[in-house]
Amino acid sequence: MNRQVKKRFKMYKSGKNWVVAPITFLGLIAGIYTGVINVAADQVSEDATVSFSTNSDAVQENVTNEEKNQSSTTNIETTQSVNSIDENKSNTEETDQSVTQDSNAISTTSEEQASNSQVTDSELTMVEDNQEKLQSNTSVTISTQSQPQVAVAATNSVDRFAIGNSYYTQVDAVDVASYQNWMNQGHFNELKRLGVSTVIVKLTENTGYTNPYAGTQVTYARNAGLNIAVYHYARFNSAGAAQNEANHMVSALRRFGLGGNTLIFADMEDSSTYTPGIGSYLNTFWATLNNAGYNNHAVYTYQSYVYRDQVVSTVGRARTWIAQYPYTPNRGGYYEQQHHNEGYGAWQFSSTAYLPSAPGYNLDVSRDYNGLLKQISVSSENVGAFDSVSISGNTLKVSGWHAADAAKNQGHAYMIVFDATNNHEITRIAYNPNSRPDVAKVYPSVYNAGKSGFNLSINLGNYDINNKEIKLIARYSNQANGEGSMTDYWSKGYQLKQSLGVVDSAYIDGTKLKISGWHAATDAVSHPYNYVILYDATAGKEIGRQKVTAIRRDDVKRAYPNLYNAVNSGFSASFDLSKLNFVAGHNLQVVMRYATNSDGEGDRIDVWSGKYNFNGNEAVIDTAKLEGTKLHVIGWHAADASRNQTNPYIILYDKTAGREIARIKVGDKSDVATSKLMMRSDVQRLKNYYNADKSGFDVEFDLTKLNFVAGHEYQIVSRYSDATNGEGHRTDVWSGVYKFTANAGNLDTVKSDKQKNSLTVTGWHATDASVSQKNAFVILFDATTGREITRQAYNPTQRLDVVRVYPNIYNAVNSGFNVTFKNVNLKTLAGHNLQVVVRYSNQRNGEGLRTDYWSRMFKI
Repeated sequence: MNRQVKKRFKMYKSGKNWVVAPITFLGLIAGIYTGVINVAADQVSEDATVSFSTNSDAVQENVTNEEKNQSSTTNIETTQSVNSIDENKSNTEETDQSVTQDSNAISTTSEEQASNSQVTDSELTMVEDNQEKLQSNTSVTISTQSQPQVAVAATNSVDRFAIGNSYYTQVDAVDVASYQNWMNQGHFNELKRLGVSTVIVKLTENTGYTNPYAGTQVTYARNAGLNIAVYHYARFNSAGAAQNEANHMVSALRRFGLGGNTLIFADMEDSSTYTPGIGSYLNTFWATLNNAGYNNHAVYTYQSYVYRDQVVSTVGRARTWIAQYPYTPNRGGYYEQQHHNEGYGAWQFSSTAYLPSAPGYNLDVSRDYNGLLKQISVSSENVGAFDSVSISGNTLKVSGWHAADAAKNQGHAYMIVFDATNNHEITRIAYNPNSRPDVAKVYPSVYNAGKSGFNLSINLGNYDINNKEIKLIARYSNQANGEGSMTDYWSKGYQLKQSLGVVDSAYIDGTKLKISGWHAATDAVSHPYNYVILYDATAGKEIGRQKVTAIRRDDVKRAYPNLYNAVNSGFSASFDLSKLNFVAGHNLQVVMRYATNSDGEGDRIDVWSGKYNFNGNEAVIDTAKLEGTKLHVIGWHAADASRNQTNPYIILYDKTAGREIARIKVGDKSDVATSKLMMRSDVQRLKNYYNADKSGFDVEFDLTKLNFVAGHEYQIVSRYSDATNGEGHRTDVWSGVYKFTANAGNLDTVKSDKQKNSLTVTGWHATDASVSQKNAFVILFDATTGREITRQAYNPTQRLDVVRVYPNIYNAVNSGFNVTFKNVNLKTLAGHNLQVVVRYSNQRNGEGLRTDYWSRMFKI
């Protein structure tokens, strides 16, 4: 892991001091000599050979090949690449290091030939970190031959071995950082073939560093079928710093599409973490990860870490990955058994293993004891693709797919728009994944691959995306708001050229479609021709375009100060629909365009509006009343369909009988009706319908010529039709129900003539029923005896006074009567209560269907 060489010496000593003296002296040499060796981070020095021998009477203990109390003479040769230099702020992966030595160095010979390990300047600093003080007699030889650095001490060397060699401890996991940028897909595939289960990727360090190769390494491991875990190299020494480092790691986890079940190690080895409260601070680190939905935690540390027990206690030994390197980590050896018996979850036992195909490169290797490294939660497959990302106006259109095993327990799908420049979320929307059988074919084992697609339009509102890097996050979450435990898949960064437009209004005025709004675009400077286009989305074709002149819009400039010429982004256009192939009910869109060509073509920048459906249809019957023998109907009917349905009709419909009884085309005359087209500017002011100013009608139906039945329910149908007879394609509005049942009358006078035995009565009777009940009668009724005395037919006479009071009763103007009943035995009727019944009947004898008016009672 980080600071690999340093750790090795920490692990080797395990409470013993034999190795420090030569390293101390070698560090001293590195500080004294100057000259030809230049060592840079992530590079290998090839300019010097360093050898030394040491005799130390002070060393009393030694561990070689995992056996205790061996010889006090040690030979060490290391081939640790300079790629093992510390990853930290003072010594980062990008920082060059150098060691210089004098070409006139003293030459001596080593006691034994060195074997396989380079010494870097990071190794030469181990004395300060270990703070060991040893006495030793050391002689040094330095030559300037061009070959790898070699350090030799007079005992056995640390073994380098090929992964898969059965003599050595089984390799269950390999950890990688930026130093392993040499590894390609083939190397990861080789790990899998050799029986390695897991790759542990360094993801982050402190609050500002992210492994630049982490994404590639995760992808390679996933492609090889290896488990994936990650680690964070900790430097915090306070609760606040721990929280900040955890948040930094969360950002990286989400960027690389690592779900909430990812196994996360806190690498606790740096001296900056040596503080009595480190256990508490590490718990803050874990709590912050938990809040972000990452709760699969474990610790990496080494035996002599100052506060080892504190950090281990935050997760327990079973979830601790302990590091200690013996010289020869033979399979089933002392230390392998020791750490297993101590209850640790895993053991990192060497940093000098190598792939058979790449013997020149070292790898850190580890043994799993209890499944900590090999059985990493559930499948963490998390794959996806952003097939298309584009911006249209303030709408971001995103299509692609996201499949993750974690979606089984994270059932809420979200798409998040992220401003990577300012490091904050812009907006998010929930969505329901759609079918992607193509993805299922490629990823048949991923839980939701078959239903992983998305095709989204995301409204960005007024957010200014100019000069910003935008990223998309496809997320599965276990909470409805998209938080909690979640699995993210991040897109690459996009620089989207913003083109914003808004249609403020689009309405019909007379025969004109009037459109106003604004359109501003970053690249409008190179697209000088401004057009507004009317597009029929239903028919899939343009129906009109108009070149527009810019209108000043200070409000747009205030909202979008970074958009080119936003202050002059307004427009106003008017399309005469009577001259276009406009079809009411079709979906129309307004396309706001900047183009390089004067005709609106060439390279163009478009913003499409939402859909407008102009299919307004409204009518009002202002009056429907009987006037004399006419039914007089006044009202208006405005419909966008009248652009294509140019024949207006008014139809009288008998709802009770279920049939039409008359129709008239507005503006025509017939034997049963007359009609006039009326201008209605009041309607045009209030209603944005096509040709609304010419929507009025005034119709009279002659009921004497129709099969009109009083008491039936009637409706008025106002219609526009594309056929001259009122049929074909048509647009109707049906009125409410009218029922003509008025019936009124009065007995004005009663005069008896006893000499002539006659009785004369006068008055009036008007009823709508008289339109079909044309036989008028006056009946003398004896209420005392309950019998009719006599009846007499009459012809109604004119009563102008009645029509003035009852103008809407059928034929009220001809409602009077003046009838004399002759040969009436007045003597026998004296003292009786008498009534006059005035009747209209559909039969000549006054029976059949009839409508009566009964007078008040009177006596003679």
